[in-house]
Amino acid sequence: MKTHTLALGITLLIWCCKTPLPEHLELLTYLPKSMEENSGMETIPGSPLVWFINDSGNKDHLYGINLQGKIEKDFNIKGASNEDWEDLAADEQGNIYIADIGNNNFKRDQLYIYKLPNPATISGDNIEAEEIEITYPGHDKNQPFNAEALLYYKDRLYIFTKNVKKDQGPATRLFSVPASPGKHEATLMGDITTCKNQETCEITAADISPDGKVLLLLGYDSLWIAPNFLEQDSIPPFRRIALQHRTQKEAVCFFDNQTLFISDERNSTGGGILYRYISDQLKAEVE
Repeated sequence: MKTHTLALGITLLIWCCKTPLPEHLELLTYLPKSMEENSGMETIPGSPLVWFINDSGNKDHLYGINLQGKIEKDFNIKGASNEDWEDLAADEQGNIYIADIGNNNFKRDQLYIYKLPNPATISGDNIEAEEIEITYPGHDKNQPFNAEALLYYKDRLYIFTKNVKKDQGPATRLFSVPASPGKHEATLMGDITTCKNQETCEITAADISPDGKVLLLLGYDSLWIAPNFLEQDSIPPFRRIALQHRTQKEAVCFFDNQTLFISDERNSTGGGILYRYISDQLKAEVE
């Protein structure tokens, strides 16, 4: 047993050192093995847990995980199917929205966002989903966008695309839909150019600060921030924050106005970690 424990410790040490952490990024906890393909997370008012989903090919479940990496809640979601779940958002009441908007092969005819009641108020192991079906403007079939980023603001949901069917440069397109069950055609709000390299610029998650003042986008090795423009007619430039730590980062959410949680998928180079990023500049840098 001691030999096995020592070997495991050495393996973990080597694995952790493959991608050294910069000072501003703190390893908070390792995520359970069942969460190695985590793709979205969110915090909600009144709950000490961080809520997670997994990517396509995994169970139709919502997980509540504590800051020590233990699963405390595991809900089977009724009325939802994990075709390609990519992000989570939450409203003021703690209702959670699951973004089933991944479309890697651009062959999906329908995309969905599932609305769940506040999981902190649900007893038992099952939770019921309401369906929001979405299409992009002018496309009833073969939706032309792949997206992984979703946020909620004032009764609307905002989708930031990752890439498009035909190469149109590194711009991310921003769409919005009502946060209400039913079938909706998304409204195009505009384009966002985060940088000039398509691979570097791909957006994998989004969130908005609890005070509603800062918009946040995530990439594999970057954050982008901007003042909240969602009620304005123009989109200001996003400012890039280099994380200096490239892994397959798939999820981000605000814990408070100065603190972020970030997670990545586990693969052969590492990952499967919940990180904490603290900066009093998150607000200051956009003012």
